[in-house]
Amino acid sequence: CLFVSALSIYFTAQIPDCLDKLTDAFLHEDTEGALDNAEMMSVFAISSLAAALVAGVMSSKIVSLVTVRLRRKVFQAAQNMVPQDVDHFSVPTLTNTVTGDVETVANFISAMSTTGLVLPMTLLIVAPAMASKSLFLNGVVAALMIAGAILIMLTLRRIAPKIDYSSDLGSDMNRSVMEYMEGLGTIRTYGGEQRHTEDFNRISEKMYGTTAYIGKKTAYIYPMMDMMVIIIPLAIYVVAFFALPTLGYEEQISLLASIISFTMYVLMLFAAVTQTISLVGMLYPDYVSARNSVDEVLDYKPSLTEGDKDPPSEGGTIEFRDVSFQYPTRHHLVLKNVSFKINPGENISIIGPPASGKTTILNLILRFYDATSGSVLVDGMDVKDYRFADLRERITYSSQDPIIFSETLMGNVRFSPQSAGMSDEEVRTVMNECRIDEFIHRLPNGEETLLTAKGVDLSGGQKQRINLARALCIPGDIYLLDDPFSAVDVMMESEIRGNVKRRLKNATTILVTQRVSTAMKADRIIVMDAGEIIDIGTHEELMKTCEYYAEMVRFQSDWEAVK
Repeated sequence: CLFVSALSIYFTAQIPDCLDKLTDAFLHEDTEGALDNAEMMSVFAISSLAAALVAGVMSSKIVSLVTVRLRRKVFQAAQNMVPQDVDHFSVPTLTNTVTGDVETVANFISAMSTTGLVLPMTLLIVAPAMASKSLFLNGVVAALMIAGAILIMLTLRRIAPKIDYSSDLGSDMNRSVMEYMEGLGTIRTYGGEQRHTEDFNRISEKMYGTTAYIGKKTAYIYPMMDMMVIIIPLAIYVVAFFALPTLGYEEQISLLASIISFTMYVLMLFAAVTQTISLVGMLYPDYVSARNSVDEVLDYKPSLTEGDKDPPSEGGTIEFRDVSFQYPTRHHLVLKNVSFKINPGENISIIGPPASGKTTILNLILRFYDATSGSVLVDGMDVKDYRFADLRERITYSSQDPIIFSETLMGNVRFSPQSAGMSDEEVRTVMNECRIDEFIHRLPNGEETLLTAKGVDLSGGQKQRINLARALCIPGDIYLLDDPFSAVDVMMESEIRGNVKRRLKNATTILVTQRVSTAMKADRIIVMDAGEIIDIGTHEELMKTCEYYAEMVRFQSDWEAVK
């Protein structure tokens, strides 16, 4: 692409010389020479146009290829992040980087492939030709260009921080819009539209002020260039007007031919300068800001590094050894000296009030985070020694907040490649066990109904059942179920819980819950509060030995009914 662009510039740069010779031939009444030079001008003009068209097509392919490959690399880097890495950037910033910033970088690279060589190539070809003309005229042109270049560079230095700030405001805008769209129901319920509108307007006003500042500081550049394109040829002809009467006939003819070609060279040079200013002045600052964002994601070292040991052959054991943990963004421990061991095939419930550390235990087993102190072992090996793929192949996880993808209902349940071994009938059986059959007949196309992202057209309980069915379709030694029944009514929960227990009877299961009725059927119950284990035991044991648990039971339901 660069070579073809250079050819186009070379062909264009030959035209003034041909025009010089053509003018000289006309003035000397050399018809044959004039026709030869006119023919050469046509050939160069057509060749330049053809090369420019080819360069344009190649450039569009380059920008598409660069965009796809760069976006793929940035997305892959984001995929390698764990939750705390995502928190470091924020979701809106990562979204803006993968979409807008990558596009900006690709557009600049494309522009460089066609425009980047224009000025150096033009200078290389035109400067020697111009140097052979009037020394005075060359001095005038050089002085004006140097002054203009200094003025533009000073302006770019002044607006560079504002362009970076504008990129940050773009991320804030994404955050504001995403918060509003995701929390639309809550915002309207609590009458928060005005507050959110004020937040959006505040960011918009800042973006307007920043954009206006940049526009104000750069507004003079193009008018100045246009004025110079007018002033310099005018100066050339003024000089010629005063010089011609002092010259002889042959010298006058030579000067006139030189003035025409010199003027064309000047216009070519200023066209190249204008294109370069557009590239450097308008695209380059945005490119630098976007490139910094892209590089930050690509160069970011994930906070967790995977191990390289082969996993043990037998699976199903989980052990915490004096584990304490503090989230990077918090200033207190959310787990304090937690120790327990779960044997293969055990069905464990973890119960406790909100923010007691229940979900954090699952996050550490999955190695979304590393323990601040102590050790987390799966099948006798520290989770830090596992390769990520090996660890997550052993563990199936159903998250607290159900995720629904823009897929069919069946596609959502069969989302994992690990469920490929199940037939459609087996998947339907799992869906029935999770009582998806209770609402599937109300969907327009049954299991083939296309669900919207985040499942906005489903209830919380329906999303939880889909989320749970997705997990049960994945074979594994360990299942981590994070409060999968919180939005399901008690009667339906009892039925689904029995189905899940039968299906996972040979697997190790940890079920996080706040409901005593959900926890009491487990082999053992881990009772937590404020990041600490209060007690561990069966329901019957805890009713006798753990007053905290007994109080939870009495508070949640009539004791005789539970008994």
